[in-house]
Amino acid sequence: MSNFRDIVTNFSIGAISKNKVVFYAKRLSKETATRRLASVLMIGLLIFQFFTFLVPPKPSYASSPGDLVSGGPFSKASIISTVWDQNPGGIQQVFGRLQITREKMNAAGVGSACKGQGWQSMGRFNAPNSYQWQPGIWMGPAESRWQQNCFTSLIGNEKIQDTDTGTWYEWGVILDCGNIILRETTPPPPPPAEKSFSCATLNYTVPGPVPVGAEVGYRGYASGTNVSGGDLVDMAYGVYDSNNNLAFPLQAANGVGQESPGNFVDGTLRVFKFDKPGTYTIKLVVFYDVGGTKYFAAGSGAGNCSRQLTVQQPRTLVCKDLSMPVTTAQAPFTPKLAGESAIVGDIGTAPTGKVYTYLLLKEVPKGTSGPVVPFNNTYYQETAPRIVHDNVNALRDPASGYFDAPTFKRDVAGNYLVILRVTSNTGVAAPENTDCFQPFTVTPQPKDFTCLKLTANPDKADKVPFETTFTAKASVLNTSIKEYQFDYGDGKKEVVATDKLEAVKKHTYASGGKYTAKVTVVGTDSAVKSSKPSCTQEISIEEVKYAKKVQNNTILTTDNKPTDANGQVARPGDKITYTIGIASIGASPVKGFIFRDNISDILQYADMVDAGGGKLVTENNQTFIEWPPVDVPVSIKQDAPTYVVKSFTVQVKNPLPTNASKPTDPYNYNCSMEDEFFGNIVATPLSVNPAKRLECMAKELPKTGAGIPIAFIGFFAATSLYLFFRNRLLKREIQLVETLNDGASTNGQ
Repeated sequence: MSNFRDIVTNFSIGAISKNKVVFYAKRLSKETATRRLASVLMIGLLIFQFFTFLVPPKPSYASSPGDLVSGGPFSKASIISTVWDQNPGGIQQVFGRLQITREKMNAAGVGSACKGQGWQSMGRFNAPNSYQWQPGIWMGPAESRWQQNCFTSLIGNEKIQDTDTGTWYEWGVILDCGNIILRETTPPPPPPAEKSFSCATLNYTVPGPVPVGAEVGYRGYASGTNVSGGDLVDMAYGVYDSNNNLAFPLQAANGVGQESPGNFVDGTLRVFKFDKPGTYTIKLVVFYDVGGTKYFAAGSGAGNCSRQLTVQQPRTLVCKDLSMPVTTAQAPFTPKLAGESAIVGDIGTAPTGKVYTYLLLKEVPKGTSGPVVPFNNTYYQETAPRIVHDNVNALRDPASGYFDAPTFKRDVAGNYLVILRVTSNTGVAAPENTDCFQPFTVTPQPKDFTCLKLTANPDKADKVPFETTFTAKASVLNTSIKEYQFDYGDGKKEVVATDKLEAVKKHTYASGGKYTAKVTVVGTDSAVKSSKPSCTQEISIEEVKYAKKVQNNTILTTDNKPTDANGQVARPGDKITYTIGIASIGASPVKGFIFRDNISDILQYADMVDAGGGKLVTENNQTFIEWPPVDVPVSIKQDAPTYVVKSFTVQVKNPLPTNASKPTDPYNYNCSMEDEFFGNIVATPLSVNPAKRLECMAKELPKTGAGIPIAFIGFFAATSLYLFFRNRLLKREIQLVETLNDGASTNGQ
């Protein structure tokens, strides 16, 4: 019998007994009760899911290394007491930089900070789009640092200023994790200014230096803020010699008024005549009256209100020196020259412009006709156009270095003499000085070719294969280049045939090390021997490799060896060994390398059982293991380098923690122990309970908003409706069976 229709048909024709009909009716009754109970449970589950969706429970979060203040969530009172009474992780330095005090936190209100409101959030991990605010602390937009939309926070009721940058902010503190949030704002209006006076400047008619007998006039200026039209100041002028004694009686100006609002000007020019040489200091002191008491104005006798004046004797101009960096050279030779004059004496004003005239003379025999110049028992005669530099307003020509004298270029060997004559701007010639005579010698021109330099771009690398470009440069003198012979230092050589003064070649090094590349320049004339035929260039390939592995010492292979724990699930109580290493396959060893590994993520799920000689260091809520510095030697076999390694062992906690991840730090308590050493990452999943595993899996699923919970609720609702209508049908079938059974009950009673 496959359905209710078959039962009714067979019963009416006597093909089925009443006992079987009763049995079937009892089965229908039991099924009805079961389905009714299932319907009730399904409806209850639907209601539970609906309220869970509307009011999700808040998980009990674990402390995260990314929290600015460890141990949240906090209340307003607990965050204040934690920051100021315990100062975790040096947090008061951060609050101090932002001028957030206990009083400002007490006055703050509690509100909600949400994404899209322009908040910047602070934390101890580097989230996307964040920047380092200060060592160990990063700042970034809330949209990239928060997993949930809003957080309950302390919201400050007054603006704060960053003492490092001067920027003004609105501020708050997230009570879940202690992270500071900032929103840039305009500064508060400044307080009203008080009345103040200051000495502005002391002007003069002659800046100095001045000759003896000169008269110099001085005028005082002062300024005031928030002053009225009736405010007056007094000014006093004092002239002091080098011994700080008064050189003249004080001159005073009382009751100086304002020339324009806030600007006080002495209406009389104060003149002093200086009859003695020396250095003088002229000071302006400004006084103002408050309640009958005189006070010094700010800046009196200092800064622009203090002037120095030098009184000197007359001056004259002399030719001091003629210098020439090269005095013996091969033809052709162009001299480089520098002339220097000097001011001697100390009366009057020095010349403000000078004429430097250079003469070139060639050695001639004694008795040569025409004008000759004797110098050190040798006779010279002028032989080239003069070089005249006019209006040189400096004591050196040129002001620094040397100038080329192309009209003095000499193509013929011989002995020569350069003479410098200096004339002042007033047309007065300086006395002739043999220090301004410079002889030089030009020798015959030889044949030569020279390797100037060999360069490599780049000349350093930290990995292979390494390609670089060599450039060789040469110079020639009365000859030419035949070829460049390159020796790269790794056994490879090349020849470039060219007569150009530059040759370029690319080369690739296949292994790390230190090489000396060499180029030899060959000339076309084998009889000409180069003064420098070769150049060298050092090439350094310092390659360093890092390694990291993890092994499970509890789960063994068939030959009783630890298994690879990278990507393999570890159980509570398993012992896990991490090994980190470094190898140098370059040209030199690595000196003083410090092994340092961040194991904060590992210690969330495991305890250290063997540090392997290392020590644990805690910085900013993060835990590191580090070893003393070691030297890493160069590996003999670069294709199979020898690593210097350090190891440590942890034991997985039993039972495993079930702490929930915090929205502000999605990387903690994520069902896995992860570790990174210079880009080498290993991850060991953990055998957590199903609920925690579901949480970790949910974090990996794409975020689809409320669509998935609504779909589940819809499914439960449809199932409940189906069971409701199915129960009604079963009840009707039971009633029909009882009618066929002559009205007898089929429920067994």
